[in-house]
Amino acid sequence: MTIATSAAPHPACENAAEPAPGAEDYLAFARGGDAQALERALGACVDRVFTQARRMMGDGEDAEDAAQEALLLLVRTAARYDGRVPFPSWIGRVVHTACLRTWRSQRRRQRRETMAMMRERSARSPVSEDEVAPQVRAAVALLSPADRLAIDLHYFAGLSQLDAAKAIGVSENAMALRLSRARARLRRLLTMQGTRITLPALVTMLGTQPLYAASDGLRDSISTLAAAVSSGAGLPCSTMAYALVDRAILIVSAHLVLASTALAAVLAVGIALPVLFWTGEVPPAPVSGDIHGVVQAWPPPAPEKGR
Repeated sequence: MTIATSAAPHPACENAAEPAPGAEDYLAFARGGDAQALERALGACVDRVFTQARRMMGDGEDAEDAAQEALLLLVRTAARYDGRVPFPSWIGRVVHTACLRTWRSQRRRQRRETMAMMRERSARSPVSEDEVAPQVRAAVALLSPADRLAIDLHYFAGLSQLDAAKAIGVSENAMALRLSRARARLRRLLTMQGTRITLPALVTMLGTQPLYAASDGLRDSISTLAAAVSSGAGLPCSTMAYALVDRAILIVSAHLVLASTALAAVLAVGIALPVLFWTGEVPPAPVSGDIHGVVQAWPPPAPEKGR
């Protein structure tokens, strides 16, 4: 089976000899903490970051969260960057880590979606790339960490085999072997799930991933990060901390509503009881031994003599 593809390869594989956009500015920030250089570097690579995240995550909102996490990681890990690893390789590894963090935070929902997709899939072969792409992406998520990393760096991040090898610290031949194994295992997994696809068609589809442009909101966050660095303000450990804070605010708000309702009920009872006693309309006392009464009769009757 042959799947028609129309997307262009990632430009990282086309001009590997030229310096990657943003590499010099990122290195300047890593060495001297220049906030303006950081803003230029992140602005130059934000489309690459979002493209890799979008290819991995599939969903646009999830990719936005992962890309935001990746930008933050690029700032926090800059001190460890010395330029010996190509900048695209560094970005690819950072974005991969950010996507895995986002995946873990959404693992339960994604597992349900993946299982639903597997149940609904028929045994027939897909006829278009649009139909098979979500299935392939779901299968990649089920690969081992090493296989998933190889597929992500070479195909989703658009790195050459050499740059992908530098990203994980292995030789180019070792990377080629990893990719070969990962593709074979991915095809077997797809076959087990009912998606029949030839290996050449799978390689073609993986190698012609679409490009994506970062949103205006994601670009605006770059200026926010650069301003935080320039002012010396502390950076959050993770962008997912914002989601946790929002959730905590919702929980606290719910508890406050419940507490307010309970307090209003107590005040209403406290006002109603004196009024009832004043008018003489007091509810009858519960019968002794009545387990449904509010208060048992007290004191209890004395035991009869002779018993």
